[in-house]
Amino acid sequence: MLSYFFKISVRNIFRNKAHSIINILGLALGITCSLVIFLVVNHEFSYDQFHTKKDRIFRVTSLPVFGEETFYNSGTPFPVTEALKSNFPEIEWVSPVSMDREEVRIKHIDKENGIEDEEIYYRDNDILGVDSSFFKIFDWKWISGSPSQAFKNKHSIVLSEKLAEKFFKGDDALGKTLTLNNVDLSVVGIVENPHQRTSVSALAFVPSSIMSTQLAENLNWGNVSSDYQNFILLKEKSLSDNSIARIEDQLTKLLIENTNEDYIEKWSLKLQPLSDFHFDENYFPINSKKGDLKTLWALLFVGIFILLIACINYINLSTALVVNRSKEVGVRKVLGSSRKKLISFFLMETFIIVGFSLIIALGFTELSLIKLKDFIAIEFEGSLLREAFTGDWKLYMFIFGILGLTTLLSGFYPALILSGYSPVMALKNKLSNNTSGLKLRRTLVILQFLITQVLIIATIVVLEQLSFFKEKEVGFNTDAIITFRQPFGEELKSDIIQNHMLQIPSIKKVGFSASPPISSSRSSREISYGNDSLKKENMIDIKYVDKNYFDVFNFQLLEGNFPERNDTTKAIVNESFIKKYGFSSAQEIIGESFNYGDETSIQVIGVIHNFHMQSLHSEINPLLMVYDPEIRYTVNSQVEMEGIEKTVSSIEKIFKETYPGKEFKYSFLDEDIKSFYKNEERVFRLLNLFAGITIFIGCLGLYGLVSFMAIQKTKEVGIRKVLGASIAGIVLLFSKEFIRLILIASAIAAPIGYFLMQEWLSTFTYKIEMEPNIFLLSGLMAVAIALITISYQAIKAAISNPVKSLRSE
Repeated sequence: MLSYFFKISVRNIFRNKAHSIINILGLALGITCSLVIFLVVNHEFSYDQFHTKKDRIFRVTSLPVFGEETFYNSGTPFPVTEALKSNFPEIEWVSPVSMDREEVRIKHIDKENGIEDEEIYYRDNDILGVDSSFFKIFDWKWISGSPSQAFKNKHSIVLSEKLAEKFFKGDDALGKTLTLNNVDLSVVGIVENPHQRTSVSALAFVPSSIMSTQLAENLNWGNVSSDYQNFILLKEKSLSDNSIARIEDQLTKLLIENTNEDYIEKWSLKLQPLSDFHFDENYFPINSKKGDLKTLWALLFVGIFILLIACINYINLSTALVVNRSKEVGVRKVLGSSRKKLISFFLMETFIIVGFSLIIALGFTELSLIKLKDFIAIEFEGSLLREAFTGDWKLYMFIFGILGLTTLLSGFYPALILSGYSPVMALKNKLSNNTSGLKLRRTLVILQFLITQVLIIATIVVLEQLSFFKEKEVGFNTDAIITFRQPFGEELKSDIIQNHMLQIPSIKKVGFSASPPISSSRSSREISYGNDSLKKENMIDIKYVDKNYFDVFNFQLLEGNFPERNDTTKAIVNESFIKKYGFSSAQEIIGESFNYGDETSIQVIGVIHNFHMQSLHSEINPLLMVYDPEIRYTVNSQVEMEGIEKTVSSIEKIFKETYPGKEFKYSFLDEDIKSFYKNEERVFRLLNLFAGITIFIGCLGLYGLVSFMAIQKTKEVGIRKVLGASIAGIVLLFSKEFIRLILIASAIAAPIGYFLMQEWLSTFTYKIEMEPNIFLLSGLMAVAIALITISYQAIKAAISNPVKSLRSE
């Protein structure tokens, strides 16, 4: 019976080639999108799942509070490690992990051959300071050596396979010597390379004492650094919410009891589960990309909608072809087929079409994954599809699920309609297509274009917001500005760098600072004003700059003067600073003194207009700009763009002569600013892609419906032409029904699109206003797309010879 159903189904598919191709291609695109999105989402949610003790692993985090603002720090005070070991029987293992933000240099010297290699790491934490407990918490395969012995020697290093191969070219690395920042270390172990989907990654491990020599000395509970983190492994019986809350409360109590500072009373210590490492917005993983949960959910919904649109296409075309298959149904019923058998037969036909679509979709998926990295901020190696096929049962469940679900969604209703016909009426050809099936098709067309227009509205809004980012003035000069950093951990040679750079004719100005005017990082200090009874204290953003900095970036002075010399007692503030401390005007604050840090007194000599210090997601905070000779890491230079390659080469030469052996990395400030909006760029590209796919699938279905309509109305078109109807009139005949449905979809899509995009825009402090022209443009685009799709078949029918269509009459 199944083989008979299969043969007849295949025959029917080939009999209606055009409609079968439309159905298969539409479903293939829908399944491709769903499959690609599933693989991406599955990849992201699989982070850290390979650890055998994953449910018991936590990171201790700090929540310092300054003024009204809570900060999130993945680090802890140094004494927390011993407190965790001594006071909490619920904890099985404690692993302190230290990182070095300074430049880390590894050098291998082959004395026999006189070869010296050097690998430089810049602030990327590829080398972690740990002890043996780290490997009792996290799963990390050891190829040679033992974690219990490796860290007993204070001058040891454990390498990943990657670094072992880099330095020793396939030779046995054990026992060999490497130099880390001029300290000789013996290679005592080799571990596998970091897992692709881990939130805690490293290429080498050394004893903690090498990375943080100050650990034994720093007993200050009020000193928190993200470079020093604590991971713990809870005992099985301590995994309840009550146990975790008790540990957090006791830790916070210890923090407050061991400090004399009043401000620490609002601080707290929390436990972050391993399952949150990859997605938590407040903390960063160690050497790993942070996941974006909102993007993943958005992708899931888009995948569902695209598959739904593909199923709608199938239902529309199948119900439209009902009349053509009425006699087939009548004959089958006369020969004894029950309704149940007929439903099974039509579902089998749908299953075969979906099966063909799935095979094509697998090929499309493999091709799509190659280009996927251009659209999303997700890193993966190799093919997610092939990898999942070799060992991920969830992929097989998804494929069988989507095969069954798509078959039911696409085929059940048409099968129910076809199998329900009376055999007598079917054989007499008394069936009409203008039944409830027509109402369903109208509803489905509206739903299809509703989804399409919501995506179009979203694409337009994101594009306008991106344009707003690019056009909005940030409040200072960003053109032709090159920035680079002087090495950490070295004596700064700013004056030497400046003198040599200003001798290059194409360099106009050079200034120094801790960071550029706009960056992703913030530096804040507690600033106070007034006497003890009227003292106002606030956490204020601070920028350490020199006198030339203001000239390089051409800030707009509102009141007072820029500093004429580098003076640690003078400061420049912005407009937000004035409002924060309650001054009525810029003129009023000139000459006032403020205290910061160790009660250092600084006098305000100038006020500048507000400028953006971070991306447009954030508001402009109160800012104080002051000189500090010890914090002049960033070199900011205004250059002429003509002959820029030669200028950069000259700057690099000066840098390497000043800091031999150090790596020179530079960037253009305007490009750095654009990089703040990479996520929005990716959202725009994704929306463009998915809107395009949705429109294409919709057009396929619309084309199929119009093709069927052209066949159904062949004689009507012939009569109209004989009676003098124009081509435009015939095209209108085919178009008016669909245009009406699209306009209805537009009216429904507008409020839905408005609500969704208002939610998205709410993440920005500075944003566009959604105007009516966005929704008008979306509707016009939908109508234009529909007309273009309809016009070919409509014009073809309109210009056909009416004699041929009326000959049978």
